[in-house]
Amino acid sequence: MVRAIIVGVSLIVGSTLLAQNEGKMMVMQPMSYIQPGMINASATFSPSMMLNRSTTNYYLSGFAEYHMSSKVSVRSDNFFLTSASEELFFDNAFRSYIGAFYHFRKSQWSNWDKYIGIQPGICYSARNPYGDDIQTFALLEAEYRLSPSMAITAGTSFYVWKYFNFFANLTYVKSTLSGVQGGPFKTDELIFSAGLGFQIQTKKNSIR
Repeated sequence: MVRAIIVGVSLIVGSTLLAQNEGKMMVMQPMSYIQPGMINASATFSPSMMLNRSTTNYYLSGFAEYHMSSKVSVRSDNFFLTSASEELFFDNAFRSYIGAFYHFRKSQWSNWDKYIGIQPGICYSARNPYGDDIQTFALLEAEYRLSPSMAITAGTSFYVWKYFNFFANLTYVKSTLSGVQGGPFKTDELIFSAGLGFQIQTKKNSIR
């Protein structure tokens, strides 16, 4: 009888200690690579399609993003035109945007991120003097103009390690080139970006 009581007490104590250890393991379990305070950035080449004319542009694009919480981040995107020829509408162009993004995550443990963001910005661009909308002799040199612009971006990222991720974005940019001969011209575009992103943590979080 005494032996049975000792065995029972031992089982109860052992189960309690095991539960406590499991609880500690659950507490120590990492949440996700996506944490408040994370800085995410990348650079890649991005093709675009102009919506008001049959022209394809190629940008050197880059972004930097700071995650304020698991749902909200602030992000800046920049696009530098790298392709230039007599067939293109732009002689040169630079787009810069900054705004807020909202992130759709099913759980705090997930490393798959889906997001959408709205960014006001500017477009500094020049009309190609040899374009198809005006006569070649009508414009001796490219006219650079600064105009307001807006971008809406939707995308997804998958964080495979605490230092890098894979991403894909589709960005709609709206702008108008005014103050040039033959204008104003609508310069709306759809820009696709994808590649390898890098991130670092600025806060101490429970990550792997």
